[in-house]
Amino acid sequence: MKRIVLVLALCLSVQLSAMDAPLDPVRLSSLAHRRLSRNALHSAMAPADRMVATETRQRSSPTNIVRTLALALVVALLATGTSHASAWQAAELFTCSMHPHVLDMKAGTCSVCTMALKPRAMTPTEKELVDFVKAYDAAFVAKDLAKLATMYAPETVVYEGSGINRGWKNYSETHLGPELKAFENLEFAHTNVVPHVLGDDSAYVTADYMIKAKTGERLMDSGGLATFVLSKDSGFWKIRHTSTAARRRPAGGLAD
Repeated sequence: MKRIVLVLALCLSVQLSAMDAPLDPVRLSSLAHRRLSRNALHSAMAPADRMVATETRQRSSPTNIVRTLALALVVALLATGTSHASAWQAAELFTCSMHPHVLDMKAGTCSVCTMALKPRAMTPTEKELVDFVKAYDAAFVAKDLAKLATMYAPETVVYEGSGINRGWKNYSETHLGPELKAFENLEFAHTNVVPHVLGDDSAYVTADYMIKAKTGERLMDSGGLATFVLSKDSGFWKIRHTSTAARRRPAGGLAD
């Protein structure tokens, strides 16, 4: 649609330029003759009638008509572009019309049927889950173990690479707590956070993660994929299971 409007506006601009171009002598002579006849009629009119006739002629001139049409097309083009951009800006998830369980944070194709994903806004529950992950990241960077404790179910199971922690107590005391204490210059965040609602009180979230920190003389710069399995307990989301997998390192590299 934008291309059609743009082409029409361009064509009208060319026509307008042609109308404003100098006239050849033959056409100029013909126009001058018609103008003299019209001026004679115009002089015979009463002043009020001459004013009305002048305004009518100016409004109905081909040049003014083309200018008006060109302006209308430009306005339509801008409106079309604005509404299209607004729709994409308002979209927070992309999904397949045939397979609505296929979700992504960016445009792409369906992993099942390869159809183009279409944008849609998040539901309130989906926004809750995204906000939960943002709050988790903030607590992690702040090394707020007390806040993180409220975000995990007591029976949580954590898979990190080949390591497994069963229960929040084990995870916080033998893994997460000592790790956060040792981190310096910590940077941590999840991106491409995609919420998948399974029911009123169950969901899972997939995301990319990055972590940078210094521990002693060692610099960590890692990232990969993360999955959170959550359930609602007394109106609050809790992590029942997490699994992370670091990105593959180049040959000869060391994994964090």
